[in-house]
Amino acid sequence: MYTSGLLDEAAELIKLDLSPTALQAIGYAEAFAVLKNEMTLEEAKQKTVIRTRQFAKRQMTWFRNQLNVEWIDVAEFPSVEKLAAAVSSAWKKSGPTLVQF
Repeated sequence: MYTSGLLDEAAELIKLDLSPTALQAIGYAEAFAVLKNEMTLEEAKQKTVIRTRQFAKRQMTWFRNQLNVEWIDVAEFPSVEKLAAAVSSAWKKSGPTLVQF
């Protein structure tokens, strides 16, 4: 995010009247703090990584409590074609609402 220009984007966004929710978005909150000299760039990067992992963990917890999901690890497939075949197979077996990536 930072190497792709997050600070430049945040510098433009901070000029706008953003909602409290937008001001707290992962990555943006930290970038805004850097621009306001409230934390260093390295601290912002570290905090962004931590908040991203925490968010992903909350998502996984939420998904575990949903339908009986058949997870497909996309990293296990060497090609798009093989992944598509696995998705198609899971779809035929379980239906569209139970296949998650």
